[in-house]
Amino acid sequence: MWSAADLYVPPPAELERMRAAVARHPQHPETGLLKVFEDRAASPPRWVEHELWAGFDGMRVNTTLPETPNGFHDMAVAGATAWSLAPGSAILNTSTTRRAEIDFATSGRSVATTGLSHLTGGLANARSEFGVGEPIPALMGGSEWRGSRTGKTRSGRNVGVTAAGRWNEADGWGTVDHVTVSIERDGVQTVIRYASSDWNPVPGMGIGAAATVTRTTGGRPDWTLRLARVEPVDRAAVHRVLAEPTVARADPIRGAATINEVVDYRGNGPVVTRRTPSGTVETLASGDLPAQRRVRSLDRLGWIVLAAVIGTAALLWIRSFRRKRAGIPRRPLIGGSR
Repeated sequence: MWSAADLYVPPPAELERMRAAVARHPQHPETGLLKVFEDRAASPPRWVEHELWAGFDGMRVNTTLPETPNGFHDMAVAGATAWSLAPGSAILNTSTTRRAEIDFATSGRSVATTGLSHLTGGLANARSEFGVGEPIPALMGGSEWRGSRTGKTRSGRNVGVTAAGRWNEADGWGTVDHVTVSIERDGVQTVIRYASSDWNPVPGMGIGAAATVTRTTGGRPDWTLRLARVEPVDRAAVHRVLAEPTVARADPIRGAATINEVVDYRGNGPVVTRRTPSGTVETLASGDLPAQRRVRSLDRLGWIVLAAVIGTAALLWIRSFRRKRAGIPRRPLIGGSR
């Protein structure tokens, strides 16, 4: 379990461009994202709580906004199903579907990888540039180690990674103190740095965990993480919290939040199961739904909640996807989050 503060704010020129675009079109899709950035620039960091449950059966990431009444958003991947849970409603998807705004498998894994920075010092993020499970060769020198690798990302961009840490031979665990990723983006070299501190052993797990992890991109702060706890859980507990949401029962973690509606996207069109005001349960297929219910869209509140849940990096990707879909040329963000 950890807390995260998303710190990224675009450069002034990019903020002015967004303000001008929103001023011309009040319903502009960047309205909510601009609100997120302006609030962030004017206020102290807002800490969000994350909790990761992971096991052989899948993973679940719970996100809670402490300052927002009933503010939470959870994502899970279990086998062929990915799902999302917010107050009163849940959405089901396949774990391989890559649709903007409902791709919980990718978003959930992204949040989980970020949280695992407490255990990897950002090394897992760096390794993922080369592909799942790709190693970073390292050399030992006494109680310290250094590693590096250069090559191509999965999309063909040039990337270089360097990392350093310490190894505690007697106790059998080590640290990842610094990780630097240099990656080519739009013809420009961007440098991403991870720094972690205050490592301590995790009882019963044979690993260490960093109390604090920070990341900067292009010299601009992205986020800071603060560890609350790491502890082993049994497989039955993980299986229980991965159970597919349904209107028939309360969630095992969010218990008090009754699920009144479940939208299932795993077929050819959405199927909605919901509890009516009279207490009965009804199911509506895609053809029976009002047109506005067939396509989910983000309003201003949606942008604000998503910024807290999946971070600015995912929001910037969604924005890029929307602009591409609308035929709007992409504008790169200088030192943008990823």
